[in-house]
Amino acid sequence: MPEKKLLLPITLLWLFSQLQGSPPVKITPVANVLVITLDTTRADRIGIYGYKPGQTPHIDGIARKGVRFENAYTPAPLTLPAHCSLFTGDIPLAHGVRNNGRYRLPGQIDTLAEILLRRGFTTAAFVSSFTLESRFGLDQGFATYNDNLPVKKGQVKTYSSERTAEEVFADFAAWFENFHRQDKNKKFFAWVHFFDPHMPYTPPEPFKTRFQQNPYDGEIAYMDVYIGKIMTLLEEKQALANTLIVIVGDHGEAFGEHGEFGHMVFCYEENLRVPLVFYAPGRLPENKSIADRANLVDIMPTILDFLAIPIQPGSGRVPGPGPRGISLLPLIAGAAAKEKTFYIESVFPAEALGCAPVKGLIKGEYKFIDLPHPELYRLATDPGEKENLFFKQNAVARQLKQTLAQLIKQYEPPTAHPGRKLSADEERKLKSLGYFSSSIKYSNAANLPDPKDKIASLTEFVVGSRLKGEGKTNEAIVYFNRAIELNPTFSWPYSMLAQAYLESGKIDEALNVLKKGIAQNPGEYQLKIDYTLLLKKQARWDEAIEILKGLLRQEGGIVDVGPEVYFILGDLYTEKRDAANAISNYRPASLAEPENFVIKQKLVYLLHQSKKYPEALEIYRDLEKATPGDAGLLLNMAILYEQIKKYDLSKTYYLKLVTQNPAPPVRVYYNYALLLAKTGNFQEAAKQMQRFIDNYPADDSLKNTAREYLEKWKSAN
Repeated sequence: MPEKKLLLPITLLWLFSQLQGSPPVKITPVANVLVITLDTTRADRIGIYGYKPGQTPHIDGIARKGVRFENAYTPAPLTLPAHCSLFTGDIPLAHGVRNNGRYRLPGQIDTLAEILLRRGFTTAAFVSSFTLESRFGLDQGFATYNDNLPVKKGQVKTYSSERTAEEVFADFAAWFENFHRQDKNKKFFAWVHFFDPHMPYTPPEPFKTRFQQNPYDGEIAYMDVYIGKIMTLLEEKQALANTLIVIVGDHGEAFGEHGEFGHMVFCYEENLRVPLVFYAPGRLPENKSIADRANLVDIMPTILDFLAIPIQPGSGRVPGPGPRGISLLPLIAGAAAKEKTFYIESVFPAEALGCAPVKGLIKGEYKFIDLPHPELYRLATDPGEKENLFFKQNAVARQLKQTLAQLIKQYEPPTAHPGRKLSADEERKLKSLGYFSSSIKYSNAANLPDPKDKIASLTEFVVGSRLKGEGKTNEAIVYFNRAIELNPTFSWPYSMLAQAYLESGKIDEALNVLKKGIAQNPGEYQLKIDYTLLLKKQARWDEAIEILKGLLRQEGGIVDVGPEVYFILGDLYTEKRDAANAISNYRPASLAEPENFVIKQKLVYLLHQSKKYPEALEIYRDLEKATPGDAGLLLNMAILYEQIKKYDLSKTYYLKLVTQNPAPPVRVYYNYALLLAKTGNFQEAAKQMQRFIDNYPADDSLKNTAREYLEKWKSAN
């Protein structure tokens, strides 16, 4: 297979001999690497960054022992694009992942995990949000990619699937204990992602009570506890001294400073500035604060530089210096900073609000944001971005606008990334996700509204969502309707309004809202999925099936909800008693979410009933590994082995049922007795049939038949 392209320019490799004047910085090729990403975490809500109410003693302690960047930026206020930039060292324009959900990191782009895996590192990732689920491509290079997110009963993973810091830490700790036991002499690269500070802010106790007035701070304080637990674990296993630790936020969070509550839309400082800390005992300076700007794209080259791994030339698409990542080791060692252009963007307004995408630059003293109502801020004197200097300093704005246009022309690929041919297994996996392409261009935004003019709609939606979460459904309905009125092309309020109506028992109103939303947003597939679920409730299966089949043909793919579409189709065909089509849809859903036992159980039931025994048996064995004592599973395996005439194996499973289960289904004794009689063991057959008769409550034809068998077998003995 050809080598993947690394989207980075050649970075200066700071060898130890070059750092004799800066002994605090020591490069080592034998260190472990741990990256901890803090979702939705503003730098100015961390104690060490000057936030007095903050309770982040562990982050603060690590920063005091290491190096912190006071002005670190994300290139995008969105979780998936930001993490892709972190692990590829490139901006969203270049790696192609522009928003959460509908994009997948191209397989031919080299990631930090892939590079370190080739260098002999044991690689593992532990993520806590659906947004970073493996279907979106960040799993490449990780031997372990733990995205075991909880799902609601009978469902697949959705955007609401997430887990707490405690749960993520538990999985990381289990992996690390095993790694230390088996491979402690090897190097490891691990990534732990915490999602807790994301809206809605619901920290557990005691943080809920302690931070009642500011639950966002409570989420950060709760997350900090588990960062401390990670450090303790590394220290206990004597791994801390030889590990480079990077703690970084993926993006910030807005609290109305510029009209936005949350993040995703704007590229103001509250959404872009994040904490960034490097810690390596004895190899990096202690308690060093650096005011020069850094970027998430700089983290990958810094780690490689620290490990003395040369960074190969990039794809050649963009010659010369640009906004791609550079190693921060020179800055850490005390070198003077060079002026660097930072590209920033959010295409969320274009994809969700029907507005112009936000694109801009940070260069020198200025931030330029190219929108229908363009903005220019001098950050050194106006860090809160209160005074728009676009007209006062128009010459500066025009120059930055020209630089931005050139950068976009250079970096934005005209089509999806070229690269190696996918294997058959990869193609099947991508198809199961509903994935086709992730290349979307945003060049003609002049006629779209400025998101500043539509942000009120998002605010109404956020308030409505909070009210709905508090059980105030009627009040929430008012806000969702207002959000729709303010911006009919914003699809999210339609879904939430329909849910609110449904919770109030108003299914017709819910259907009408979704139909209205689909008419306003014909390309928005989540509305169509929600609509089909309501049709399913009304047994309008054929209508629902046609809509979902249309989604699978939708141009651009549905990578985020592909498994959900296949899963719903499987359910619909099951309702129609069409086992063949149900199986053909459950299969790709199961391939996309192999850890989802609900899908496996539905699929294996139909396979078994359809006499597709080899495939059914394979799934049964997989389920048995996870739930070895499940009585229903053991019974089905016993029956299947009997059906394929493997009687000894069938007996084994019946024996497990009657000996290991304190109260097996009473019918087990009956089936087991028949099998024993079939193989000539009438004495044991009679014993099991007697147990059936003693425990079977009804006095019906089945019990009479059992008595007849019992008499017959006693006579045979």
